[in-house]
Amino acid sequence: MSVVDANGIAHHVQDLGAGGSPVVMLHGLLIGSLASWYFTAGPALAKTHRVRMYDLRGHGKSAHAASGYDVRTLASDLAVLAGDAPVDLVGHSWGALVALRFAIDHPARVRRLVLVEAPLPPSSVTEMEAFLEGGPAMAAALPAQMQVGGRRGERLARALIRLVKDTTLLADLRGERDPSDDELRTVRAPTLAVYGDRSACNGNTLRALPDVRHVTLPGGHYLHLDAKDALTARIVEHLDG
Repeated sequence: MSVVDANGIAHHVQDLGAGGSPVVMLHGLLIGSLASWYFTAGPALAKTHRVRMYDLRGHGKSAHAASGYDVRTLASDLAVLAGDAPVDLVGHSWGALVALRFAIDHPARVRRLVLVEAPLPPSSVTEMEAFLEGGPAMAAALPAQMQVGGRRGERLARALIRLVKDTTLLADLRGERDPSDDELRTVRAPTLAVYGDRSACNGNTLRALPDVRHVTLPGGHYLHLDAKDALTARIVEHLDG
């Protein structure tokens, strides 16, 4: 386990691959962690890239943070964790918005961009209303692939409740606004935007990006689970094409 400090928060980091250009992969809020990519597309990308995955602040094995779940603060964490060289960025859900904000703020530092289920408007970040208010229904609202019982399930439920009740996460989520068309036009990186055909998210806003290709895959918001192989193939193709 590697730990890297970013803006005073200890982040759990996992690096894969020994050569090639760097890729940083970001997960979504609440039930996401670096495992979202470690057990899906990460190993395939590591065959030709140096891949970095990390738990966002307050998630997984990274340190708890009472605040800072807005896109700009998380993008400032990414600015430290990504290193100085230009990188490819792959983000799912809220992680996609963080990657997009980083590409807007640092266009010269992003080589290629993959946005998976970027929630636009940001308030559509989760299809599970139970998360918005917390409580016992949260665990039942998890996708089937993530539902676990026993002590592991109890730990997950406690972590979710802590994020919902003891941090500014939901307020940050609700207060986030779409990036403007003028901001999107500053992004230099060729972008792949991927959405599920059963998703509540809407990627139409991204059409203002100068170089964007939209792909629809079978599945819902958790495409890295619903369409693991197809999504991995699309990401590899975009980054290595």
